[in-house]
Amino acid sequence: MIEKLTQEQIDSFPHYREKWLEIGKRTGRSNVEKARPLINKIYQQKNLDAPKHFFHYENPVDMLSGRAIMHKLNSFDRDMKIDENLVIDAELERIFNSTYDQFSKQFDLKSFCGLEWNDEVKKKMLYHCAESFGKNGLREERSKLQNDVLYGNHEAHNLAYYEFWHEWFNFDFLEPMTPFYELAQHLGWWCAEVDNVYTSDRPEQLVFNSDNLLHNESGPALVLYGNREIYCLNGYTVPKNAVMSPETLTLKQIKEGSDAETRRILREIYGEERYFEESKPEIIDQDFTIVDYTKQEAMPRMLVKTDEGDVYLIGTDGSTNRTYYMPIANLQQAERVLGEINTCKKAHQLICGIPEANIISQS
Repeated sequence: MIEKLTQEQIDSFPHYREKWLEIGKRTGRSNVEKARPLINKIYQQKNLDAPKHFFHYENPVDMLSGRAIMHKLNSFDRDMKIDENLVIDAELERIFNSTYDQFSKQFDLKSFCGLEWNDEVKKKMLYHCAESFGKNGLREERSKLQNDVLYGNHEAHNLAYYEFWHEWFNFDFLEPMTPFYELAQHLGWWCAEVDNVYTSDRPEQLVFNSDNLLHNESGPALVLYGNREIYCLNGYTVPKNAVMSPETLTLKQIKEGSDAETRRILREIYGEERYFEESKPEIIDQDFTIVDYTKQEAMPRMLVKTDEGDVYLIGTDGSTNRTYYMPIANLQQAERVLGEINTCKKAHQLICGIPEANIISQS
C-alpha cells in the first residue's frame, strides 16, 4: 500500500506537467503513418485483429461526420430511386466526397453491395445519406458519436497522471497505456471500431492566455484545418461577433450562452448595466444597507434573477458610486446547505463569507 509519496516523486510533478502540457498544446498535421502501428498494438492488447480500414479527416468535426456517413452506408440500398428534388447540403456533400474517396480505395464494392464503383453509385450513396440524415443533417448524428471519442494529444491531462504512476510504481495494470503515451505525440482525436478507425489532424492554431486557457481577444482562439474557427475568452466558447464585432452582440446570444460563466462574460462585453436594464430580470429582494459604518451612509441593493436562472446581487459602495454586479456562484449547492437564498443579506453573506454585522465598511 502506498501511504505517501517521497519528496523526489513530488518534485517530479513539474516534469510531467510541462511535458504533457507541451504535447497537449501541439498543433499541425497528425502523423497517421506513425500512429497506425500504435493503434494496431492497442487492438492487439484487446485481443482484436488489426483494423481493416483507416479514414482520415482534417478536423474532429469532419471525422465524426465521416463516421456518421459510413454508418449510413451500411444500410445502402443498391436499388434505391434518386429523388432529384432533394436539396443536398453543401457540408454533407463535401465530407461525403472525402469519405467516398477513401471508402472506394479500401472496400471491394462488389462484395459490399454487388455493384461496381462509378458516378451513378456515388450519387446514389450521397442521396441515400441525405435522406437518412433528414432535416437535422449531420449535427444530430455527430452528437450521437461523441461519447466514445479518443482524444489523442488532447488526452494529455489523463496521460500525465497515468505516466507518473506507471514510471514510478510500474503498475502492471497501466502497461496497456504504453502505446497511448506515444500515440498522443502523433495524433489528434480518433475513433476506434472493430473494422474501421477514424483519425483527424491536430488543430492548426491555438491561442492561450497566461493560465493556459483558450483565449484570444482579436481573433479565433482555435483554428482547425478545413476553415473551422472557434472563438474563446478565458477558456469559454463565445460567438464570433463577441470578439470580432462586440457592438453587434444581442440579448438573445447572451441568453443562449451554454453556462453561467459564458453568459457572465457575454454580459460584461454587452455592458452589465445595459443588460440588466434591457432584460428586466425578476426582482427577488431589495433593501438598503450601510456601506460605511463610520458615516452611517446607506446604499440601495437588489437581488435579481435572470431568465436563464442566474442570480445576481447588485449593489454599490460608499466611495466611488460604482455599481457592482455580483454573481451568486454554485447557488443550488449553497441552498442545499444554507437554505433558500432569497434576501440581499443572505446573498451578501454568501459572497463575502462572513456575517454582515462583522463588516466595518465596504469598498
